[in-house]
Amino acid sequence: MQHGLNDKIHVFQRAALAAQRPAEFESLPELTDDDKYHLRRETTHKWHLPKALYGAIAICSLGSALQGWDNTGANGANLSFPLEFGIEDNGWLIGVINASPTLFGLLSAWAADPVNNLLGRRGTIFVTGLL
Repeated sequence: MQHGLNDKIHVFQRAALAAQRPAEFESLPELTDDDKYHLRRETTHKWHLPKALYGAIAICSLGSALQGWDNTGANGANLSFPLEFGIEDNGWLIGVINASPTLFGLLSAWAADPVNNLLGRRGTIFVTGLL
């Protein structure tokens, strides 16, 4: 195989057999007792997932809540900043200011690959963490 998984062919074959007939996996002689145990456990313990996965979900949820909080603050500022800076008659400038987080996000998404090539994965994560 192209990716060096020659020693795993039998695992993929057994998985394909189980995927073809999921309701009948108990009667498949090709599956080991260990395979059948884990397939049974998938149906009886649906929420038994790694703690790291639950941690990642919690961190992403908190990040999303923080993003919403920031957007709410920015939206509240939309009521006063045009008057404060004397730009209430310039709709394009107000629009660009309001869209600047999204525009910056789009530009930074395009810049991620060249920055990753320049600084490497760890350097890119460090710089984006600083920002």
